[in-house]
Amino acid sequence: MSVFKLYKRVSGGIEYREAWAGGRGVVEYWGRCGTRGETKEHVADPGKEQGVMDDIFDEAVAAGFAPILEEDFAWMLVQRSIDGFGTPADLEQRHALEDYLNEELGWLGLGHCDGGSIGSGSMEAACPVVDFEIAAAAIAPRLANSPFAGFSISRE
Repeated sequence: MSVFKLYKRVSGGIEYREAWAGGRGVVEYWGRCGTRGETKEHVADPGKEQGVMDDIFDEAVAAGFAPILEEDFAWMLVQRSIDGFGTPADLEQRHALEDYLNEELGWLGLGHCDGGSIGSGSMEAACPVVDFEIAAAAIAPRLANSPFAGFSISRE
């Protein structure tokens, strides 16, 4: 297990716990979905990261956290209209949007960007998210204050 993401429904939202091997050992990250969480680095000798990961995982499970299968995620589309099949600049913007969404959704404990499409008058990025309403509420103001202000959010 080189990374794990676990969730727990709580009154008024969803909390997340995740960990991955990196830095000088293992990075643990936790918070409430839709907000940036807290990070703790657990120092581990090379080759000992798995034991640290297992301890963090077991502690999270004991606290009521569990994985959410990706097939149970909601799909959020971030899209805008374009002329026809778009231009090379439109395609470049879509790739930048995918990178932006992947970064934002990850740090907010919400999911990731799974790719996108362009053509037939629109461009969009598709994102599996743990909760559509929480994700849309968290991402909309970020889009409005970014180079992607002209994009809208909808549920697939």
